[in-house]
Amino acid sequence: MGLSQLFFLFGLLLASPVQGQDSLDLHIEGPRETLYVGQSCRIRVVLEGPLDLLRSGLSQLFARSVELPLAWSVPWFDGQGEGLVMRIPGDGALAEVVLNGEVEQLQFEQRSGLAGKPQARLSLEVSWTPDRSGTIEFPPVAVSYALKPAGGASSGVLGSSPGTQHRLEAGLAPLVVNSIPELGRDPAWNGAIGRFSLHLERGPPPKVLDGVKLSLEILVCGEGDPGSPPRWEGSQRARLKCTGVEVQGDCALWLYSLVPTGPGPLEIPAFELHVFDPLTGQFHEDHLPGFQVNVLGEASPPGPEELQTPRLAVKIFWLSGMGLLLVLAIFLPRRWASP
Repeated sequence: MGLSQLFFLFGLLLASPVQGQDSLDLHIEGPRETLYVGQSCRIRVVLEGPLDLLRSGLSQLFARSVELPLAWSVPWFDGQGEGLVMRIPGDGALAEVVLNGEVEQLQFEQRSGLAGKPQARLSLEVSWTPDRSGTIEFPPVAVSYALKPAGGASSGVLGSSPGTQHRLEAGLAPLVVNSIPELGRDPAWNGAIGRFSLHLERGPPPKVLDGVKLSLEILVCGEGDPGSPPRWEGSQRARLKCTGVEVQGDCALWLYSLVPTGPGPLEIPAFELHVFDPLTGQFHEDHLPGFQVNVLGEASPPGPEELQTPRLAVKIFWLSGMGLLLVLAIFLPRRWASP
């Protein structure tokens, strides 16, 4: 989602009749520390001011769901916006914004201001990841809106009817983005940036049956981008496969499976995650030690010859056939010999 989309959204919020002077503030909160290429950060767009002024701007637009066309282009955000949909429940409360098919939650805070006058703060966060190093300049984005007199007609569309025009402008200070250093980078580094730790969430029991698929769950928790799945040491007997991932807040649960290939001790390989810490500018490794399970031999998968008719069924069929032939051999000659 582009920041200009968000500014457009906040402009729409103010495009309905309100009274009084413009006392709303629009600003952007971004990272203050130095970033690295590939390091995700959060950028927050904030609109705040007197509660009555903000509420007046919201009351008409959020009385029903609204769908409006939207086009945008910002140099440091890729993509083109196609549509804005505001989904509001029946009671008119602020719920969510759907922009280009993605649901974004709006955060609303209320507090006491000067002389006990209620203040409100409306914010929306987006994620941004730099893809190049250097000093990144963020061009400012302006929002224009109209404060209409009491009783003035409004269609809820920015600039669609006359009123006192106002303009808010906000931007981010230039950010310095560094390249990931080569020094200390392990060939096994999978692009993880931040601070993470590995945990064995669920593993197989100490004793398992041969040929039965086993499941492992490795939990990666921390702050930042964990990158691709944690690596594991090679094992000829443990044919480990990553089957998926489930994101749970600040954690990623990686799912693995393996099938034992014979009875006896089975070594579950150790896992390792190489991470670049942007706060220290250095790499570090988190290690999850391997362990051993005992594979029993009673449940070996059937071979090609065992996938045919079971031996017991063959014996029963053979004995039944022999019994039928014996009965025919006894009774048929007597019947033919009868006059």
